[in-house]
Amino acid sequence: MAYFRYRIGRRLLFAAAITLAGFAGWVVSLPAGIAPVSPPGISEAETNAVLERLQPPKRVRPLIAIIGLNNATETTDYLMPYGILRQADVADVALVSVQGGPVKLYPALSVQSDLSIAEFDTQYPDGADYVIVPAMGPHEELGIELSPGVDEVTLAVVADAWS
Repeated sequence: MAYFRYRIGRRLLFAAAITLAGFAGWVVSLPAGIAPVSPPGISEAETNAVLERLQPPKRVRPLIAIIGLNNATETTDYLMPYGILRQADVADVALVSVQGGPVKLYPALSVQSDLSIAEFDTQYPDGADYVIVPAMGPHEELGIELSPGVDEVTLAVVADAWS
């Protein structure tokens, strides 16, 4: 019996040594450090043109509405812009839902929206300066056109927000 334990122990030790040698060989074969690449410069004229275009068209402090369906909105797409923009304090940000009440987020959470679309329209008759549209379930439930208007800028968080 001791002989079998000795053989099994030697085989395990041999397998561990081979594994360690393979790992060491892999580490040695990795390329040396990659030189950092600096991004290309952006001209001052282009920077000013972008900043001018991003100025809110209706008010000094922009109003950003993040629209969500009450029964199917992507968690990250709905909450990340809200949290980042609120923390940055660069704009007034509102979580807007189709109907009042909680918004069910995919896959598991739910949050209380600040306003329904009707309440938002009443409180802000000029509308939002910017609208963020996260990925959602069927868009027919919105009952509104999700395309940019003449005096508003709409930002789609993900590619399928318009599909």
